[in-house]
Amino acid sequence: MFRNKLDGARNMYLISSTDKGEHFGKAQKQGTGDYMINACPMDGGDLTVNLRGEASTVWRRQMEVYLAQPGKTEMKLGNGRTPVILQTAKGNAIAWQQENSIQFRSPDGLKTSSLGNGQYPKLALAKDQKAAICTFEREGHVIVTSVTL
Repeated sequence: MFRNKLDGARNMYLISSTDKGEHFGKAQKQGTGDYMINACPMDGGDLTVNLRGEASTVWRRQMEVYLAQPGKTEMKLGNGRTPVILQTAKGNAIAWQQENSIQFRSPDGLKTSSLGNGQYPKLALAKDQKAAICTFEREGHVIVTSVTL
């Protein structure tokens, strides 16, 4: 996944290979809208691939965070930036910064909750795969918290 610049639009594109990088398919624009900005937003989005080889992507357009899968309609998750995504056995867990708070969307997509003040979230799967570990920065300190899946 990469952020392109075509005709002034800084949109996210996904490209894939099924032969270990020898050949690539056509780049697919993620989402339906355009992010018109004459600068680099310095916010690259994130992606994950499930066991069936299906990609899911999260990214920012303007100050809104979206989730998309190739060939499907994008879904707005909320306002914010720096989204990250984690593939779990129950689906995609997603975190992002909304204003000064870290938001966490459960893998079933039914609940979004705040993990507290912070910025620049990262997600990892706990060894037992029953929790997501979310790290983020808060006032110069690294915060580590777990969320039961």
